[in-house]
Amino acid sequence: MIGLKADEMAKSRHGGSDRLLTLKGLTWWAKIEIPKDCRSALGDKTALVLSMDTGDIREARRRRDAFEEEHKGTFAAIRAGTYDPENKRANAAQQGALWRETLAELREDPETPEALLDAAAAAEEQERESLRGAERAAFERALKGAVPFNHHANAYLKAIKLAEKTTKERAGLLAMVSDWFTAKGLTLDKLGRREVGRYCSEVLEDLHPVTAQKRLGAARGYWDWLMTKGHVLRADGNPWAGQLQASKKRRVERDEAEDAEERPFTDEEVTVLLTSAWPARQKEANRAILLDGLALGLLSGLREAEVANLRVGDIEHPEGAPLGVLRVREGKTASAIRRVPVHPALAPMIARRCDRKKPDAMLFHDLWDGREAGKGSAADAFGKAFRRYRLALNVDDKREGKRRSLVNFHSARRWFATKSAQAGIPLDTIAAVIGHSDKSSKHSMTLRYIEGLIDAQLRECVESVVLPELVCRKLAPLPATSG
Repeated sequence: MIGLKADEMAKSRHGGSDRLLTLKGLTWWAKIEIPKDCRSALGDKTALVLSMDTGDIREARRRRDAFEEEHKGTFAAIRAGTYDPENKRANAAQQGALWRETLAELREDPETPEALLDAAAAAEEQERESLRGAERAAFERALKGAVPFNHHANAYLKAIKLAEKTTKERAGLLAMVSDWFTAKGLTLDKLGRREVGRYCSEVLEDLHPVTAQKRLGAARGYWDWLMTKGHVLRADGNPWAGQLQASKKRRVERDEAEDAEERPFTDEEVTVLLTSAWPARQKEANRAILLDGLALGLLSGLREAEVANLRVGDIEHPEGAPLGVLRVREGKTASAIRRVPVHPALAPMIARRCDRKKPDAMLFHDLWDGREAGKGSAADAFGKAFRRYRLALNVDDKREGKRRSLVNFHSARRWFATKSAQAGIPLDTIAAVIGHSDKSSKHSMTLRYIEGLIDAQLRECVESVVLPELVCRKLAPLPATSG
């Protein structure tokens, strides 16, 4: 079962909760049969097929239901004789925004013939004249750019193709910014440096610097995209640029800590986390998830979300690799897509979690079971449970002026990188294993010409990391947690 190719995993589901869905590679697709009496109105097609753009079966079910509901209405309209085959999906506001973008692109291109520009303007005016009442008003507002700040956010997020968790976070940040401007009666066309500066003064300057920079960065990136699409004027520049001054470094006093940055776990903390008795008031159901997940983070350098999203089919056994290789297929950057050899100490746990499971099953199925679509990510749930666990064991490092503890699940990834560096592993090899681009390296230009590191180098890096002696003695092999 382990190591099957993605296209060999594909399986159609025709009944039950997975009806209409088919897994192709790592993406779910929905297929709706068109009733015979409706086919002529839809170009004699026999079925409607649409990618759900997700490998998460719960999210695919939700999108499948919306897709099915939409087309039930279409079929009903055809049978009632009210279906309009010429009806455009875009509403008047969307059409106005599209015309704004098109005209801006034509005007900015010096190669655009005057005749073409005149023809486009005439076509836009003709469409506007064809509308009446509220539809015409919506069209004209969008044409002027008089829309909420985040009106184009969905198109922007689709264009930049971030990881699902990052996409949701970015959408939330843009919505918070938009809500403030809407409350002030300000639409996108009314925003300039003064209005943005007011927002930064009244809102961002009162936030923690990290939170403020995150929200500012989201708005700045979105505005750059708006300029390229003609939704806002390029000549005005990006009003979000330079709005927050970088915090000045202050003097460090004698009694202050020299290092207040987030850090790796110490060996003592690793020992406490992996060998302590299970704390009271902690959910027993979380024991296997947390101990297995922490061990995986410590001995592979995987991020929290990468651990949570592993599937059984992501554990491969290429020739010459009896312990297997972890395939990380999604992540926050292109460098996150990588192959990580399985550490010998992890092999029993991974084999147990893969036992008798289908390739598309989640490796940490117990983290996903019972979760409802849209109720937060499994990675977030894992992070919160891990935080409660380490606090119960007094593994913490909270400093004054810092939003969060200097140790968290990411400290396992830092511990892995630190141990492999101490073992003499080259930094470019460590970067390849943990999914860093290593662009900051003085050898980054040379590294761009290297096709890739061989598996033996990656395995040497992984196997150079050894758990603390006390952990090895108490956990030999790792805890026989249920999978």
